[in-house]
Amino acid sequence: MIMSKKKQIILLPVLREYIDLFQRGKKKIEFRKVTLPDNLRYILVYQCATLKKTVGYMIVKKVVSGDPNEIWIQYCHIGGVHRDFYDAYYANSKKAVGIIIDRYVPFEKTVALSEIDENLKAPQCFCYLSEDKFAQALELAGEKIAPTPKTERLW
Repeated sequence: MIMSKKKQIILLPVLREYIDLFQRGKKKIEFRKVTLPDNLRYILVYQCATLKKTVGYMIVKKVVSGDPNEIWIQYCHIGGVHRDFYDAYYANSKKAVGIIIDRYVPFEKTVALSEIDENLKAPQCFCYLSEDKFAQALELAGEKIAPTPKTERLW
């Protein structure tokens, strides 16, 4: 359990097909198997597979977890995946984690991880990012933090 009240930032690899669904507003939750911090605020989105660059960021509304069937019933309408895929993904899991997304903000210019930090590598699941590295990624992409209805200063 993370005791810090500081808002957390992660780098998360996401497949292009799901990034497209987030961008079109057809997907508002990212399903995962690993536990994530409750105070997750931003996700730097890394498009895995062919592009292998950061392509945008997400503003996190909240993180939920529970029984996979209960999470499906509650969030299937914003999941962007079919039930058979979801069931196969969670086949041997007793817990599902969902990151509910307030907004996805695409970058005008993609950014390689090596531009942010020469030692930064694509994570298997996710990795934490410092505020400085997140700010640097946004600057390299020519972006600023998008305002939210409850504007919250990150740092």
